[in-house]
Parts: sequence; structure tokens; C-alpha cells
Amino acid sequence: MKNEIRQAIYDKYIAPTKEERPDYIGVEIEMPVVNLSGQPVDEAVSIEVAERFIRQFNFI
Repeated sequence: MKNEIRQAIYDKYIAPTKEERPDYIGVEIEMPVVNLSGQPVDEAVSIEVAERFIRQFNFI
């Protein structure tokens, strides 16, 4: 039973990483946005910060 579980985990999570892929990577960047006045953050401000970051560093 233990070996079956190990094999299932390997097949689901490890084996796919060994397949040849194009030269693209995925990056997740967390950018906490805090309103220093203690008020809720304006969603439009958060979106603008993210969009400027994308433009500045040429992310697609």
C-alpha cells in the first residue's frame, strides 16, 4: 500500500517535471500593498502597481 501511494505521488507531481518543455518559466511574485494611513487599499491602486511592474520589467 505504501509503495502504491509513493508511486501515485511520483506519477502526479514528479514525473511531469521530467518532461521536456519550452524555455518558459512561471514566476509568482507577491507584492503586498499597504495603505499607510490605515485605510483599506484602493483596488485600482493595487492594479496600477501591478500593471506598472509588468510594463517596467517586460513581463507577459
